[in-house]
Amino acid sequence: CSRAATQLATSSRSAEARPTVAPASAANSSPRDVRVPSIRLDSTASRCPYLFFGVVALTTRRRGFECLRAWAQPIVWVHRPVPMDSDFERQAFGTLTTTLWMLDREFPDAEFTMETPVFDIDTKQGPCLPDFLIHARRKGEERTWVVEVMGFDRPNYLAGKEVTHGRMEELGPVLLMNGKRFAAGLTSEGRKMTERIRAELE
Repeated sequence: CSRAATQLATSSRSAEARPTVAPASAANSSPRDVRVPSIRLDSTASRCPYLFFGVVALTTRRRGFECLRAWAQPIVWVHRPVPMDSDFERQAFGTLTTTLWMLDREFPDAEFTMETPVFDIDTKQGPCLPDFLIHARRKGEERTWVVEVMGFDRPNYLAGKEVTHGRMEELGPVLLMNGKRFAAGLTSEGRKMTERIRAELE
């Protein structure tokens, strides 16, 4: 776990959700006690719940164990510890799960999986971190689609996405979901993903 926590804490996805950790003292703790640092998290509903990682060690200067470093990553839900950065991504995960279920029924000779990368993926143009990757293995061949959830229309945001989307195209076709339309038509946004992938498989 400590290795995973160290790697995750340095990834682009986790950097946006890294909490502020205050030092903890274990001067009066027994060997069975672990002092946990104070962590200030974004408590808005769109960020919770969190998956928590902590580095615990027996210090040389004090008796007892201390949680020396801590890190938290927003996840889809308690029983779905899938990393995400926004509530838009959480909603997209739900409808994309339905997409995979529908495609699995329509193409019984194919195997579909969905991935939410945690670490940057290197491409010839530079690193990128897609929101979702949908993989289809069929007749000995594997195809990949990149799904990106667009949450803003600010010029600097769109300019940055234009760069990273060019890199993601090296991984596969880039499919865009408009997060601002989720409230009124999440199902229709998911249906667009299903139809696009279906058309490329037929």
